[in-house]
Amino acid sequence: MPPLLHGLLALSTLPLAFVLWTLYCLGRNHAKARSIGLPITVRFITPGGPLWMIFSPLIVRIATYLPFTASFIKKYRRGWECRERYRTHEEHGELFTICTPGGNYVKIGNFEVADDILRRKDDFGRDLEAFAVLNIYGKNLATTEGKEWMRHRKVAAVTFTEKNAELVWGEALKEASQMLVYWVERAKKPIRTLAQDTQIFSLNVLAAALFDRSYPFEGREERVSIAQGKASSANLVTNLVRACEDESSGSLNTETSAGGKAILTKDEIISDLFVFAFAGNDTTALTLAYVLAELAAHPKIQDWISEEIRHHTATEDVTKWDYTTCMKLKRCWAVMYETLRLSHPINQLVKNTGAEPRSITHKGTTYLVPAHTTVEINLPSLSTMPSHWGSESLEWNPKRFVTSGQGASDGFEEEAIPPDTTSTLFPWAYSRLVCPGKRFSQAELVGALAALFRDHRVEPVPEVGESMQEACRRVKTMSEDIEQRLLSEMREPENIALRWFRAQI
Repeated sequence: MPPLLHGLLALSTLPLAFVLWTLYCLGRNHAKARSIGLPITVRFITPGGPLWMIFSPLIVRIATYLPFTASFIKKYRRGWECRERYRTHEEHGELFTICTPGGNYVKIGNFEVADDILRRKDDFGRDLEAFAVLNIYGKNLATTEGKEWMRHRKVAAVTFTEKNAELVWGEALKEASQMLVYWVERAKKPIRTLAQDTQIFSLNVLAAALFDRSYPFEGREERVSIAQGKASSANLVTNLVRACEDESSGSLNTETSAGGKAILTKDEIISDLFVFAFAGNDTTALTLAYVLAELAAHPKIQDWISEEIRHHTATEDVTKWDYTTCMKLKRCWAVMYETLRLSHPINQLVKNTGAEPRSITHKGTTYLVPAHTTVEINLPSLSTMPSHWGSESLEWNPKRFVTSGQGASDGFEEEAIPPDTTSTLFPWAYSRLVCPGKRFSQAELVGALAALFRDHRVEPVPEVGESMQEACRRVKTMSEDIEQRLLSEMREPENIALRWFRAQI
């Protein structure tokens, strides 16, 4: 047989070999899934497969123009959990297994089971292989476990101080005010750059928090300042370096000081800063974009939060608003909570059973999950379950988080928001796994809302022949058209056109 023909014949068998191998792997994983005892749904494509992650947006987009593809799109579109919310668990059960050729995924849609998994950190750890992509500069808080994770976590806890949150509050007010000026006075056309503008806003706030200035940080200068005992700076870089300096001199009381490496290396500091920047910038920027889109579609909620902002701020000069104002703006906090409930940038809390099988108990029945199985806590489902959130669980309504007293003279001071939402809503996780930048992002988001909506409003720009009410409905629909990229974000934010204006108060 000629070599060329032999080569062509070999190539022609590759698709068949791939199909056979896929079916073999699927059958093997299906047997493992059956051993768990939970309901099973089969997917013929592994969601985390490299080729699928690259080409799935194009494939799904093409499929939308073809007949009889609704079921395919529903199952295989990346980020389908954000679109289906509680409905998939309603169909398959609060706990079920997705079986794919690349492995099994146990989906968790029950609060008690989710809480149990999150508290059993030693049993259900992170999938470090999946997070290895963040090891660009070395290991960090996101890519370590056990004692090594504790080293990073202790230093991070010292780094993110209340003083730093105060700095973020002030910077968010300033940056949001400047962004508002651009939107109101400089943008002659409808604003279609919501996603990009919120990214710039968040990046500028982050730069101030990291470096206390708008130009690149000089590491040597900060170390000299620390060595000379100059006044402490509140920025993250200084705090992180100082935490390591204090650790090495014994001023931090940590469990690892006596029995192992206790301080972070230069590469680990850089790597942690990279993770802080990645996590802090993208997640906060995406959340702010969601918030502004929802508020544009709900003008009455804009008036509602503006009343509170004006009550607690005597002047529109944001430089005179001290940090204590942040905690008083309960309606702004409610807007933040409600938006994260429906549109969290991270839609799954991903865990792994590791080298040993792990048990989970649901409604009195114990299930044994095999080793090396991915367990995903489905946040979009948990945060929209009608059994907890009511029949209008899919409606964006920040007022659900605000309660007030029963007296006739109730005012803003009598209003309250839940001091702890972790039993039903945990956008920053909780317990030992709580996001170290939680207060950072809260101060940034509340500060942005305060500066933007004290005296101004935003509205959609209607398309030709469209009423304002129809435009609001369209913007709301588009804000909930979510696609999984690196994080969960609006699929086409550039199609949302907004107009900012000064309110007539």
